[in-house]
This record gives sequence, structure tokens and C-alpha cells, in this order.
Amino acid sequence: MHLGQFFTPDEIARVMWRIVEPAMLAAESQWRKQSIMDNSCGSGRLLQYADPQKHILLGVDVDAAPLARLGEVAVEAGFECEFEHCGVESIQPRNVDVALINPPFSVHLESPTLKPYPCTTYGKYGPGTAAVSHAYALAQAVDAADIVVALLPRSFVDELVANPTLYLDEQMCGLFHAVIDLPSGSFREEGTEVQVSLVVMGHMGRLANLAPRVKLQSLDDPLPELRNFRLYNRSAAKLGVVGVEDEGPSITLPVTGNNTVRIVRDGRRIKLRYACGLTMAKVHNAILREAVMKLLGDDQRFPKGVKYEGQGVLDLEVHLAQDDPMASFNEFVAEVRSAGGSPVVDPGIYGYLKRAIGATLRQKTPLRHVIYVENGVAGDADSLEARPRRPQVADPKVWGSPALSIDQCYHFARAEDGQYAFEVKGRTFRLTPEDLYERFEVVAGAAKSGWTVVHEGLPAKYPEQAAQWRSRAAQMGLDKVLSWGYQYDDLIELAMQPKGAIAAWDMGLGKARLATALITLHGSKHGLIATEAGLVEEMVIELEGLPIPKTDWQVITKPEQLMALRRINVISYERLRMEIGRDAQSPNRTKRMRKTYAGQLRRRIGVAVFDEGDLLCNPTSDQARACEHVSPKKRFVLTATPIANYPRDMAPIQAFTAGDGTAAQPWGWRRGKLDPVWRKTMNVAQRGLDAFRDTFVCTEWVTKEFTDTLTEGAKREIPRIANLEAYRAMVAPLIKRRIVEEPEVSAWVKIIKEDREIIEVPWDHAHLAYYLKVVEEFSNYYQQVKSGSGRKNNLIAILARIRAVSFASDFPQYGVEGFGAYTALTTKQRWVLDELERLTAEGKKTILYAENPRQVELLHSHLEQRGVESMTFHGGKPIKKRTKELNTRFRFGDCPVLLATLGTTQKGLNLWQASEVLMLGRSWSATTEEQAIHRLLRPQQKLKVRVRYIHLPGGIDIYKDQLVSFKRDSARAGLDWATPDTEDADFLHLDSVIGRFVDDMAKLHNVARHDVRKLIEANSFKGVVNV
Repeated sequence: MHLGQFFTPDEIARVMWRIVEPAMLAAESQWRKQSIMDNSCGSGRLLQYADPQKHILLGVDVDAAPLARLGEVAVEAGFECEFEHCGVESIQPRNVDVALINPPFSVHLESPTLKPYPCTTYGKYGPGTAAVSHAYALAQAVDAADIVVALLPRSFVDELVANPTLYLDEQMCGLFHAVIDLPSGSFREEGTEVQVSLVVMGHMGRLANLAPRVKLQSLDDPLPELRNFRLYNRSAAKLGVVGVEDEGPSITLPVTGNNTVRIVRDGRRIKLRYACGLTMAKVHNAILREAVMKLLGDDQRFPKGVKYEGQGVLDLEVHLAQDDPMASFNEFVAEVRSAGGSPVVDPGIYGYLKRAIGATLRQKTPLRHVIYVENGVAGDADSLEARPRRPQVADPKVWGSPALSIDQCYHFARAEDGQYAFEVKGRTFRLTPEDLYERFEVVAGAAKSGWTVVHEGLPAKYPEQAAQWRSRAAQMGLDKVLSWGYQYDDLIELAMQPKGAIAAWDMGLGKARLATALITLHGSKHGLIATEAGLVEEMVIELEGLPIPKTDWQVITKPEQLMALRRINVISYERLRMEIGRDAQSPNRTKRMRKTYAGQLRRRIGVAVFDEGDLLCNPTSDQARACEHVSPKKRFVLTATPIANYPRDMAPIQAFTAGDGTAAQPWGWRRGKLDPVWRKTMNVAQRGLDAFRDTFVCTEWVTKEFTDTLTEGAKREIPRIANLEAYRAMVAPLIKRRIVEEPEVSAWVKIIKEDREIIEVPWDHAHLAYYLKVVEEFSNYYQQVKSGSGRKNNLIAILARIRAVSFASDFPQYGVEGFGAYTALTTKQRWVLDELERLTAEGKKTILYAENPRQVELLHSHLEQRGVESMTFHGGKPIKKRTKELNTRFRFGDCPVLLATLGTTQKGLNLWQASEVLMLGRSWSATTEEQAIHRLLRPQQKLKVRVRYIHLPGGIDIYKDQLVSFKRDSARAGLDWATPDTEDADFLHLDSVIGRFVDDMAKLHNVARHDVRKLIEANSFKGVVNV
């Protein structure tokens, strides 16, 4: 095996020395030797021309035998040298004068010790822990040395010159001095015909495309002149081997004979304070026991900081997760005593535990929830009698499972976890309610269709506390502010939650008033309401309509206001994350939160309310980081769509709201999935992300980055909840759900159910031909990706091509790179223009939603030509300007048509003045579409709203519609206990949808699949085509 490396021929080594010798001679000094490094030195051929009187040698290699021999020869010759048996990934060299390198070609490196350069990618150890050997070796050498001459594959050098920022940072990209292509056959004596080039880099260089590039016909040809190619005096060169270091003894206390062990609390952690080293050793060995072992398989990943089997007892949340937390803690104290210590428990711990026990029980209690039972699917009957709907076995997943008779009734008993158990031939089997009703016909015990209470909630379990909160709220007059019955009831229940909760009310049910009431009821000296910038005015309107003195609230827009906080402080998410003194429009990512508005508010807020809080599903965003940094004592999230996109979106939101891996909310985000068994052993501990993914997320394939983060990286994910019963149980204590249809809401709010319809418009031949060209390119590219191993490296390119397919269908005038633009109006666009003109003539107000601002402007210009008044509303206009125009012209004016992009109208706006919705483009997000449609579905709406989706048959609209349907279905199933409509449906991915479309076209026209586009192009003059 050559490990991707070939020894450098002597002639090439000589050429590389010819390049650096002038600079080395110019910098010679009798006081200092020059350091030369080869980061994959092998037998040392690149170092053979060094002089022990002038040079110091440094090198590493993974092959021990030649490296050992090289070291012996170098020492015998009188060299000062440092050679290490390791790979390029295990060093971080510095202060080197010259680097002459011939690294291994195309070897995949994975190591936690890689230094993060642009050439590194996401690996199994996290971000920046994977790289290709020759690219990493070059970046490392340029980072470490004044002068670098690197022997590299020609194909890589071509890509490096074309796109240097893919491999080198901005400063390195300006260090090129020359690129020298070596003659063909330069490596023939090593048994390979690889084409190679020399890349020459150093200070005072230039950009890659400006550096001279020459091709040598022979290795004796003259070399290009290198200007300003010089060495600089440096400190002593170091290879900087990285890895595990001996940190010395872990116990340094002297042996004093004092066996006192103080047990103190630091947050949720228990810390032990010793006075004697021997006592510390005894107690530590008894408590921590052995290092953890993986009992859940090789893929098990322990939560951060988990090292020892017994360390779970040092987490108070683990004790709180036990049936008797106080007994668990006392048992731990006894273990310290039996190990030879004399425990002294800090007095505050018992008081903390007593309070935390009660708080944990309340936080774990499901909030009151009313659901609609359809055909008994969500029934909570304790027992049922049912017969099989078809011939089947008791458990289809188990070979040899007993057969069921369709003529026999079976008895089902509901277990504590919500599943139903039944016995067949002495064996017990379990089914979820959904599986039961799908496979069996219930004969007796089925719940009747209608509204039912599945959880009674906190007031029913803790009536005395509820009465105290009600009395306090009434004294403050909050029963007048939240005058609709369900609003006041929910205020009380939410206030009873010790840490916080999510108010997942449907749109239009009064969340703005709830926000102010939550702060007022808690009596916080300083409360905070964070919302989106475009909704601040709406919040101000609500506050001005409430009986709250103007001096009690403010909208924070200036740093000075942070020093004079009021009872209610409103701030936009954009300002919350903004660094003080930085312009609001600055695109730079916020790195240090303490310099932001959030940093100035940190730990000064009693109750914080995060409006439209589904943005917290991306915990790495600046907005989410800012919200976390505020660190209020109690936090409430208001959103109609807590499952913003995929079911996994709940994971970071619930950790933010109710605790990260705690006894009450065990699903950790940064911590592990807390399990009571941690009290006995941490060998079964796993990261909360892994537990959540394995339990709830449905995927076909994922990259390592997605496995690690659950928010980033490529994957093929199906929008479906894998374990519906467990998911509902997980969110039950956290989400206060209200929907318009439930009786307690509909008694106060009447919103007429909208009609929805899909309109299919036939293709133009010319547009279809254009679309098929783009589709063909996508299909070919995607098949190449699937057949290769580079999914994660091609994610951006895949997304770009999907975007191109979307533009080719919905807005071909925008243009697709490599295909130009289709300039004529499409059939969809002509249809909506005709329909808008017709609806306007009927006196109706209409909202058209599209995805691109330029498409909105295009339609606006065509409506103007037809004499139809319209206005545009998109992100290309400043928020204040577009909101003012919306209010004066459309909401309270005579303009009949609003042309809007989906992203700008999806939250907070009340657009009940319109009754018609045309969805020209489909979103990838169910939440985005639902939010946009619900702008019209407000209590003030008196007309029946009609929503029409405009599709091209067989196009990307079909895929988007399916994706949105699956996402909407999973959210309704998880939050509202609806029966999943798509549970048994196959999820077709985009390549499958496109493939079927092309196949159907081929069958329709009786041609081969690959001839479809040619046929359509040939008939493009014939007008529209029906598919």
C-alpha cells in the first residue's frame, strides 16, 4: 500500500530546491539556522539537499520504518531535527521558514485535531474534522511557513487556481507566486503517470489567477523569476504535535486524616469538597466507579461531559426523576458515608429539593387539552372489543406471529403508555390506538365522534393554586382584558407552569393580549415581549388599546432605554440580537452576545414572552441565541405553529422553554435524554439529539452533520412522526393548544371554514420544453450524486438545482443559469391575470401569493396595462413603507388586489378585508402557506374565504403540494391528535415526481423517455399541451 503517496523523484526534488535556494541564500545568517519542513517526509528525499550547518529539519510521516531510518541518518550527519511518527492531521506547525511538501494524494482524513481551514468539512468528530489530504497539507504548510513549494495533482491545482477560497482563507489566497506544470512522465520512475504541478507560495504574493503559470518541457528548463520571494526571521520552529497530554495526577490534596466531605449545589450539579486526598480517592472511586462503556451499540454517543458510570448521582435532576427524589438523594449521602467520608450536606440543598419536587411535578403535568374524536380513533376507553378487518397476524413484524381470525372478537385493555394490549394464544401484543382502528373494527367501547378532554390540566390537579392565581388575576382586572373565557382560563394554567410553556393558539385568538397579561400577572418588575420587526406596530396598537398606563411600557429602539426598563418592554428580534453601536442592516453575524441588546438585558427580565416563537427551532441563528442569552426567570413562547416545518422542530423549542434534559423535560438538546436509570449507570446515556432522532424522525439517509445537529446538513427526510403516541406525550405538558373549532373557543370566536381547491392549468409547449431542459439537467445531476459518495459535499449544488427547477416552472422569466430565461407569460400567469381582472370586476378583494418579488412586480405591470389597480408587498420594500401602503391602500382603502410574497405576509397581519386567495407559487413550508392563508381567517371576516392553488400538471407543484400536505398532516397529528391522512401514503421525492412526469409524457405521446423533450420542442408552436 502506498497510502496515496509516491516518493518524490530526485530530479523533482532538485527543481523544488532550485526554487527556494535564492531566498534561502539571501536570508542566511551565522546567528540562525533556517528550518525546513516536510509534512509527509517519507524517506526524506525533499530534505536531501539540506546542510547541517545551515538548516534544521522537521517532518512527520505515518510510515514508521523509513522515518526512523531518516532520523538516524540526520542525527549522524549532524542535523538538528524533529521527526514525529504521525500524520499531517496530528500536527499544528508554526514559525517554519521553508515547507517543501509532496503530500499523499486524495486520502480522506478524519480527526478531532484538524485545524479548521476552508478545505475542512463536517466529519464524524464535528465541524472542521474532515479533509482531503493534499488540500489540508497545503493549507497547513502555507499557515506555518514563509515559503511553500508544494507538489500537487494537476487536477487539484486547476481547481485551486480557479476557486482558491474553497481551500484557503482570504489571507492565504493572496500568497501565490507561481504555478509550474511539470512535464508528463515526471513520476514514471515511481510507477505512475500522474500529472503534477508545483504551487509556489509565500509573503508578498498575489491572487492565484494573477500569478504566472508556466509549463516545463523538461526538468532542466529555466524557472520563472520570483519577485519579493523572501524569508523573514522567525522564532524557533515547532511541529506542534497535538493529541492526548498527560495532565498529571487527578488528586493533589495532601493526606490529612480529615474525612469531612461537604456536599454543595452548583445549579443542578452536586459538588463534593474534600479536606483529605485519601478520602477523596475513596469516595470518588466508590461514587464514579468505572469509565463508561457503550451498551447501546457502537453508534452510541454519550452526552458531553459523561465519563464515568456512576456520575449520574452528581446531577440533582437525576434524583428528581426518581419516584422518591429525597430518598434517592439520602441514599447518595449514605454512599459517601459508606465509602469512608463524613458527609456534611449544605443546608440549602434540602430546601431546593423540596421546592424542585413540587415544581417538577407541575411541569410534568399535561396541560388541559380538548380534541376532536373521529370514529373513536383518539378515544381513551379503558377497554375495547374488536375484530380484525382482514386476515392478518398479531404482529406483522415478528416471524411466526399467531394468525388472527376475522370471525373472533379480541379484548383490548389500555395500558399506562396509551397503547392497547391484547392476548393471542397466551402471548401479549400491543398496538397504538391508530394501529388498532386501522386494523380492527371496534365492536364495543369505541368513543363517539365529537369533542373530548384528553388531559384535564393543572387547575384540575392543583385547584388551590389555581384559585390563588385566579384571585390575583381578578384583582388586577385581567378578567376584563382577557374577556373571552378560554383566554382567561389559559392565562391561569400557563402561569402555574414553574418554568414556562408554549401557548399554541390558532391565529386570531388573542395572543398579543395574552402576552401582556402574562407579564402583568406575574408582577415582574421588568418584563419583555420579543416579536418580529414587522409586527412591532401591531403590538403597539394592542398595547394602546389596553388599560395600561403609557408610562408602564415602551418599545426599545435605542441603547439608552436599556438603562430605564419599564414593566413591559417590547423589542424586535432583529434589535435583540444587534450589537449596540452597529447598524441594524449589518449582515455580519453576531459573535459575542454580551455586546448586544440581549447581553444588556441578561438576567434582568422576570418574564419574557417570545411572540411568533417558532423561529427558535433554529437554535444556532442569531435571533435564537439572543433569546437564550436574555436568560429570563420564566419564559413563554407564543406561536400558532410550534412545529414550524418538520416534527423535529419541537426539540430545540421545548428545551428552550421548559428545560434542557431535566426531570420534567427529559429530551435534552445540548444535554442528554435524561433517564431515571442514570441513577444506577450512565452506560446507557445518549445525547438528547440522538434519542429524539431515533424516536421521532423518519429519514432514508442522512449525513454526519445532520446526525450531530438535527438542524444542518443533508438528509432525505420524510415529514412524518415515527412514534406518534410518544410525541403527543412529550408535548402534552408543554403546549397549551387552542384551535378555532373547539367548543370553548367557538363560543367566542366565529371563523367561517375556508374552501380550498387546486386549479390545473395546461402547459404551453414552449414553456414545457424549457422546463424539461432544466428537469433533465437536474435528473442527470441527481443520479450522479446518488451513485457517488459525495452527498454532503454536493448539498448546495443540489439545492441550487432544485431551486432552478422551481423557477423554470413558476417564474421562468427570472432565468436559469445555463438555460437563459423564458420571457413569455406562462399559462399560470395568464390565468391569474384573467382571474384577478374578473374578481375585481365583481367587487372582490383578492390576495395573490408568489415566492419572488420580481414576479410580483411583473404581474403588477401587466395588471396596470389592463387597467386593474394593484399594490405589491414584498421584502424589497422597507417595512414601514410597505406596511403604511398596505394599511392606506388595501386594508382600509379601495385597492382591490394585493400581490404579495409568501415570506412577508406569513405572520401577524390581519387581512380580513380580502376573501379570495390565489396561490400562484407553492411554498416548501406548510407553516408559511398556512400563516399566509390565515391572514384572512380572522374573527372580523364575514365572508367565506376561497383559496385556490394554481398548478401545472406533473410539475414541481405536485411535489410541493405533497410535501406541504405531509408536513401539515404530521403537525395536526402531533398537536391536535388528528388521524394522520398520509400515514399509509408513499412519500415521493422530487426525483420520483419528475421521473413519473416524464414517463407519463412519453406514454402520452408514444415515444421513448429520452425523446420527450425533443418532441415537445418540435411542437412548441402549437400552443398549450394537456398532460
